[in-house]
Amino acid sequence: MTVRTILRIRSGGQTGADRAALDAALEFGLDVAGWCPAGGWAEDFPEPPGLLVAYPQLRPTPSADPAQRTAWNVRDAHATLVVGPFSETPSPGSDLTVAAAHVLVRPLLRAGGADPDVILHVLDRVGLELTLNVAGPRESEAPGTYAATLALLRAILERDRDRDPGQRELSRGDGSAGAGTARTPPRSILRWGRATPRPGAPPAS
Repeated sequence: MTVRTILRIRSGGQTGADRAALDAALEFGLDVAGWCPAGGWAEDFPEPPGLLVAYPQLRPTPSADPAQRTAWNVRDAHATLVVGPFSETPSPGSDLTVAAAHVLVRPLLRAGGADPDVILHVLDRVGLELTLNVAGPRESEAPGTYAATLALLRAILERDRDRDPGQRELSRGDGSAGAGTARTPPRSILRWGRATPRPGAPPAS
């Protein structure tokens, strides 16, 4: 059986980065999951049941405030990848994701135009069969975010699927971390919160 670094993609389903992550995962046959605001709200699905019609794998939070969705997706993933910025326009959702990762002490990777191989190398050091939360700007904040994120995620998932197992082991280095367990990656690339989290069981899906 092939063991992948990324087993599941999680996102909140908003336009732009979130939506591209879900579509890339489905294209590669991966599981998708995620919390979305109550009523399935997204800027292009303003009325209930919202994006839950197109992405029934998502679950609505009790609150309609997107902040709860953002925090819970960070909480329920092994690591979070924040893509962008793809424009000079601020992205409050991206900023909130970064803040949530620090408060919840979860591994965080920022990838503006990072090489897919570098991203995979870092994630290899986190563990195997990971749930990866993907966040970034909305399409309205940075037009072209969906296309850029889709291309990035396709490249990452294609490399993860096609790599020789030996390449993955070389990236992970010495020692053995099982599926869904966390390792301490290079701090210059992947940033943790205020303290290094204790490796444990996979988060809830």
